[in-house]
Amino acid sequence: MRIFLLLIVFSVPLTYIHGQNKPTTPKTSRRGNISTPKSKKHRLPPLSLGVLNGKALTLVKPEYPRSAIQLNVHGTVTVQVMINEAGCVTDATVISGHPLLFAGAAKAAIASTFLPVLVDNKPRRVTGTITYIFLPNSMNWLELGFVSDSLTDLLDYLPFDRSNIRAIIKNVPNERLRDRAEVQKIGELIDTELSGDLKDQWLFSLGQQLKTIQNSCWSGCNDSMVKLSNLTDQAPSAVSADLLTWLRELVSGNNPEMVQPRIQFLKDRLFDLGN
Repeated sequence: MRIFLLLIVFSVPLTYIHGQNKPTTPKTSRRGNISTPKSKKHRLPPLSLGVLNGKALTLVKPEYPRSAIQLNVHGTVTVQVMINEAGCVTDATVISGHPLLFAGAAKAAIASTFLPVLVDNKPRRVTGTITYIFLPNSMNWLELGFVSDSLTDLLDYLPFDRSNIRAIIKNVPNERLRDRAEVQKIGELIDTELSGDLKDQWLFSLGQQLKTIQNSCWSGCNDSMVKLSNLTDQAPSAVSADLLTWLRELVSGNNPEMVQPRIQFLKDRLFDLGN
């Protein structure tokens, strides 16, 4: 089963959402960037703005759980959020959807950011909903490169027209699905098959390199960064300008402690940046 997550923008009346039977849902929260007043009684109530997808600065894509993929679970998940004066989500609670999709949706919502809302030039808290739709499909080649260290993930997400690669992966014993030699062999096969499309080939190689850095680059990782820098310089013209900007920021940074946060930032946006 191949899975694709579609983030949509449309308006749903809150009265309809709140009229549904609410399942038991996970709730997550984080501290915002604005300090909390000592006395909450003087704090204005939040503005209710309905569906907030279109107001996001960064709308993070949730992970599609393997258990949901295997059971063919799909559909819409609605998350109620509270956004502070700085545009950070401080609380996220799933109010409708399939239980197997709850955790990923709530985690993605809490990591998203929004434009601050001003009323009379003063920032205000906002409440509303984020809507996610989980639909069957495949990953793009940047995402596939990032998960290519797991042949199980490749088998789940490879496009339909790569049946020959699927057949080879299916013949690999289960205990060798993460074996380095097997993974390398499949990676080289995919790279060869993509040689006719420079953009897809480059995106797949970039995803592989980003995953290598995430797995092993915690302090000194000059060799990995040199390879990433070379890949960035070789980018085809059709590649996302935002992707190249963030890659250059990653390779030019001189603070090793920022490598993993920046890799995570890119990982959360592979779907948008790889199209």
